Formats: sequence, C-alpha cells, structure tokens
Amino acid sequence: MNGDLAKAPRFDSVQEFDKDSYKLYKVHTHIDKLGFVWVNLDAAETPTHSWEEQFGGVTEQPRLANYDLNNYKFDHTWSMEGKFNWKTLIENYNECYHCPTAHPGLAPFFKGNRQMVYGCQKHWIEHLGGKGEERSSSVSPTFAFPNASITLTPILFYMMSIVPTSATTSLMRYEVYRAKDATDKAFREKLDFFAQVEGEDKWLANGAQGNLNSDTYTTGPFHPEVEEGVTFVTSLIKDVLHQHVDEEKKRGDEWWPARRALVKKTSEEDEVFCRGVCQNSTLNGNSAGEGLAW
Repeated sequence: MNGDLAKAPRFDSVQEFDKDSYKLYKVHTHIDKLGFVWVNLDAAETPTHSWEEQFGGVTEQPRLANYDLNNYKFDHTWSMEGKFNWKTLIENYNECYHCPTAHPGLAPFFKGNRQMVYGCQKHWIEHLGGKGEERSSSVSPTFAFPNASITLTPILFYMMSIVPTSATTSLMRYEVYRAKDATDKAFREKLDFFAQVEGEDKWLANGAQGNLNSDTYTTGPFHPEVEEGVTFVTSLIKDVLHQHVDEEKKRGDEWWPARRALVKKTSEEDEVFCRGVCQNSTLNGNSAGEGLAW
C-alpha cells in the first residue's frame, strides 16, 4: 500500500479534481533502539518537536541492559475505566509519597525513604532504581510524557497509556508482554501484583477527582523531594499549554496541530462561517453546542 486514492468513480471528468490531493495522511514515526515504535501525529511536514528533542536518551538508560526484549512475546491487553481527569492519574503515577500506606505490596520497596524518581529527563522520567542498583534489575519503570509508561521486569513487561474520554473520565489501557522462559506461576503472580497496584491507583485517582469536583477543595504544596516527578510533569503541562496559547495568538485563530489543511478553499470558508455562528449563538443562553447540534 502506498496510500494513494485507489478509485474515484466518474471523477475523471470533474475539472480541478486532483486525486493526489486525497491520499492517506502520512504519520511521523520513530523506531528506537529497543524496537518500540513512536508515533507523532503532527500534521506539519517536519514535526514541531522531534523525537530526539523529547525522548532522546530514554533508550540509553544503563539499567535497561538488564533486559533482552527479544526474550519477550506479546500476551494480552486489558483496560479499566476511571472517573478522573487523565492528569490526576499521571500525577499519582509519578510519585510514591502515598505508596507506604496505599500500596501494601509496594511498601517494602520504599523502606528507609528509598528514591522513587532517579531522573527527570526532557519528556521522560526514570523511576525505581538507577544504574547498577539491585532494585533496577527486578523492576524498571519509565514514564513517557504526557500519558504513557513502560514497566520492565524479568518475568514480564507492560505498557500503560491513560486515554482521556472526557474532562472527568479516562481509560487505563495495558499491553502485556511475557518473558518466553517465564513459568505460568511466576507470570500469574507478577501480573496479579501489578494489576492490584494499578487498581489501587485507580481508586486513589477516583477519590482525588472527587475532591477536585468540590468547590471547597484547595491544593497544597508538593514535597520538593518525594514529589519531584509530579512537579516536573506539572511544569511540562504548563509549558505546553502556554506555548499553544502563544501560537494561537500569533496565528489569530485556533491551532490544531494534528488537523490537516482543507483541500478546497470553499470548505475552509464554510468552516469559518459555521464556527462564527456557533461562537455567537444566543440559543440556550449562548450554549451553541446544544442549540445547534441538529
């Protein structure tokens, strides 16, 4: 497949119709040294932010030498629905201040105030054990901004993504790969352990969102050491939002980086007209979304 439009019956006689203008969209991809495929949906010919700029060095972590990804095979996927904004769980994931009390299974890993975050790099965070530390050979999680992570263990590894489904709901998606030499017993024990931890995080995030939905809730400060990862991710989100707003001010219009340009000028004029009608509607108390849905 080359992405070309295969057929357009009877359009061969339509003037100004260019079949090449209706190809499948190209998508920017990057395959890293470990074999993972990264996708960038930026519609620009050259992505606004390159993979190297965002994630360069993520595959060079010394602790990754503990794992041979050729020794794993795909096993299954699973998911959970959460009643929280996606950022609520991302904050939860990037700190373990709550682990000694909220995660009984993880508590032994954090005796003696052992570190959770070992490095905030560009758009990724190294968690739980750096370099040759013994703990890094048993579990090595890495967070990839904005909403994904990969957790490596000798028995299995899994990728997680938090997909927003609304402002206050999200889908927690997991893709699990099993070590080829893992026994059924060892695989099941490890899988159950992580599933329990992820389930506990879901309910913590549900509770946190309940607070956020309250008009009496106020936030407190982040701990500079044990919540370093949260501070880092929050700063990235703020930076992205400010950059986006600045770009829209510069353009004088909304900016949708993944949206392709309309082929026909008349289509663009129709879009501008409809957008103006919606923004200035007096139906339903200026709620154009409801008044003009039909």
